[in-house]
Amino acid sequence: MTKIYSNNVQNPSFQGKLQLTKKASENLNIKIQKLLFSGKRAKVLDEYDNFIRTVINSNFDVYVSELPEGQLIANVSRHGRKKFIAYAINRNRLLSKLGFENPIKFMKEAFKKAQNRTE
Repeated sequence: MTKIYSNNVQNPSFQGKLQLTKKASENLNIKIQKLLFSGKRAKVLDEYDNFIRTVINSNFDVYVSELPEGQLIANVSRHGRKKFIAYAINRNRLLSKLGFENPIKFMKEAFKKAQNRTE
């Protein structure tokens, strides 16, 4: 199975970047491995690949880190700026603990919020 590594996407020839802290990438890997069905797991990894391409071709940077209690937070800022425009938290709900919830969804939500706020 493919693992997600911290700081896995950063290409200076494009605009945006996606950065995950080491703890966040470990947590995200655990959540992906907990998904019950292999088809769902493959779909989530494909969504993640598409999300990476979307971020790289955008004007935004996405930073994912871990909060206490194992929750993940995605912060979005304009490329090259430090002020965050939007954020989303992946809360530890029952559905995610059972392996039914998409662990990439919160990153996409934060990214979409940032896009909507800057239009």
